[in-house]
Amino acid sequence: MLHVRRVLVFAVASIKTGFSHHFRYVLPCMPFAYVWISSFARDFRPVFLESKSSPTKLSKLRFSDRAKRNSRGITVAFGLFGWFVLSSLSNFPHSLSYFNAFAGGGKHGAEHLINSNIDWGQDLLHLANGKTQFGDGDTDRFYLAFYNSYDPLDLQPNAFLRWPFDSEMADAGRIPNVPDGYYAISVNLLYEFPWFLHGEGDELYHLDPRPMAHLHELEPVMFVGHSIRVFSAQQVRDAYASSTAEASRQSSF
Repeated sequence: MLHVRRVLVFAVASIKTGFSHHFRYVLPCMPFAYVWISSFARDFRPVFLESKSSPTKLSKLRFSDRAKRNSRGITVAFGLFGWFVLSSLSNFPHSLSYFNAFAGGGKHGAEHLINSNIDWGQDLLHLANGKTQFGDGDTDRFYLAFYNSYDPLDLQPNAFLRWPFDSEMADAGRIPNVPDGYYAISVNLLYEFPWFLHGEGDELYHLDPRPMAHLHELEPVMFVGHSIRVFSAQQVRDAYASSTAEASRQSSF
């Protein structure tokens, strides 16, 4: 029955429109999995009781017949548990956007899941602190495309400039001049999740999507946690050039 309930919760969360964007909706199926996994502890119960009754006679401890039969499985279970603990600790303090090794770790998490699964705006302060490592004049020109409902310049008014490339440039087919500096972008926007940016006052705008497909193939100059990546001005220029070349090839067919 545990498996049935777990699968049922997963299925209901997966078929609902909008729910499947968010991993958190399948979390209620996890307790059923934990109860099932805990059944492996039965293999250790006889050993624990014997050690408790004879705490000074460790040489007489014996594994139960069940434990002997399942010794390989027990070893694997402990190994996987240790791997899980180390993997989680190695990701600290960016646990909110944790992805395991099979997914390529947090740096490759956005290739599998975006939206609330990776980005809640948690890395903005890490970005404000990390930008000082560049140590050149271009740190004064640090452009930011930030995924969230609030304006990041309300929290860090002097740390960043607004992302200068909006969707109107794409609509007009205009290739912008890319100023020197650094360009920080949330992975949700980098992977083209439809979201707005805050402009001056109450203005909202969408960014120019053309360079994104090429930018997320490049190695950024800095990862900020797992939700923000920083690119150089030259990388942005190269991405625009690549998008223009690709558009020309497509129009020639």
